[in-house]
Amino acid sequence: METGLWPKRYREKVIAATASGYPALMSPLLQETAAPVRLTLAGTARPDTAAKWRHVLQHWLRHEVRASEDIREDVVLGVNEALANCVEHAYRSRREAGAMKLQASYDPAAESIRVCVSDRGSWRKPSSRQTTDPRASRGITLMHRLADHCTIHARPNGTSVYLDYTTDADSAVQQ
Repeated sequence: METGLWPKRYREKVIAATASGYPALMSPLLQETAAPVRLTLAGTARPDTAAKWRHVLQHWLRHEVRASEDIREDVVLGVNEALANCVEHAYRSRREAGAMKLQASYDPAAESIRVCVSDRGSWRKPSSRQTTDPRASRGITLMHRLADHCTIHARPNGTSVYLDYTTDADSAVQQ
């Protein structure tokens, strides 16, 4: 499997060209970089699905992502909130739950994790009671605080929540 920016045959051609007098500016093409690692899950927006996915995500983070335990915990908690919102709210006006998808990507070169939780349900804007009642859910606020960047795209045909985290691989302890 190729892990560099260019397939091996092209890197070899660049090496040969550089050795024969081409400027060394081509050398960045030769750098080996790790390819992003991805996780994709698709299923029905049900509590048991969300619980199962949380465990799959924890395993993926532990074994595929170079990040501190604190960051991995933030990712799991933020994604759990996005999944819970999907399960509880996306299909509330329907008899049966609909589709839910989780896509995660870890880019070691950028030291970043991006997770998208999406559905094909409907968005419900938080009511004024929810924003003033201390007993009401604080999932959206929590997602914004846990992630370096949280974006919610609400459309008539579904909602996507994007959670971005910086991993800072130098301080990570692989377990």
